Amino acid sequence: MKKPYDFKVLGDCKFPLQLSSECVDEALNFTPRDGDIGVVTYPRSGTTWTQQIVLRLLRFDENLESWSQLYSKSPCLELQGTKGILASAVPVFYKTHIPFHRSRFNPRSKYIWVIRNPRDVCVSSYHLYSDLHPAFWSKKYPLKEFVKHFCEGEVYYGDYWDHLRTWKQIEDEPNVLTLVYEQMKREPRSSIIRIGEFLGGRCSELVKDDQVVEQLLAATSVKATRKQANVGFLRNLTRFDKLEISMAQGFFLKVWRVIGNDVSFVRKGVVDDWKNHFDPEVEGVFNAWIQKQPDHRDIMKLFDQS
Repeated sequence: MKKPYDFKVLGDCKFPLQLSSECVDEALNFTPRDGDIGVVTYPRSGTTWTQQIVLRLLRFDENLESWSQLYSKSPCLELQGTKGILASAVPVFYKTHIPFHRSRFNPRSKYIWVIRNPRDVCVSSYHLYSDLHPAFWSKKYPLKEFVKHFCEGEVYYGDYWDHLRTWKQIEDEPNVLTLVYEQMKREPRSSIIRIGEFLGGRCSELVKDDQVVEQLLAATSVKATRKQANVGFLRNLTRFDKLEISMAQGFFLKVWRVIGNDVSFVRKGVVDDWKNHFDPEVEGVFNAWIQKQPDHRDIMKLFDQS
């Protein structure tokens, strides 16, 4: 079956063709410095939500109403490269979707690993890339075809299970915080507190204040994030004003010119939205994929019990 899109393979990882090979290479060779903080995920697993929480804790006294600030103050390694990070004072906050086996682990930096039910990850990915058509896809494809590619690992960043397995190797390390998206949705207050305590320093003091936690809950809600992100999303991200993220500026500018309108980067942000999209045939394909390995079923319990 012909894929709806192509990707480049660098360091045995699958990346969107639109990403700069220079930036990807920098990301693959990046070693976090002592004190650096990274949000690491498989795409569409709650990355942006977690970014928002961490960034607002780290920069609590700053006005963070511009969506482009999320990218300028918490860069994506493979999208923006690492020149700006390496030129900045420690700590730097970043995000990446690169699997652990291609990352350079530093036990004195901090990692926040977020995981989500692969059914919802798949649906969220499908909608985003459909919206980004034709900048990413040659044409729009039905969901059931995308599901087959997803289950075969023929998507950006490769196989979901392989990605999780690589990061699961270090989940018990003291400098790693594992968050389950479904639990974050059910208990957003305690999740914010956990993140603040993990970051330590002033962040751990901030989350002791109920009023601060209420502010963070309001500022990082799906409603607030959708309002901030989706209005002029691509257009706003073409207006970066810092040299170190000029590569990202070019990326968003090219995508915006091709699409000619905006996308819903933040959609529903709900649990089990897949039930509104999967018919019995698609659900059967997904269930067979889950049942292939015992550890798949073990991981799925995290989402069912959360």
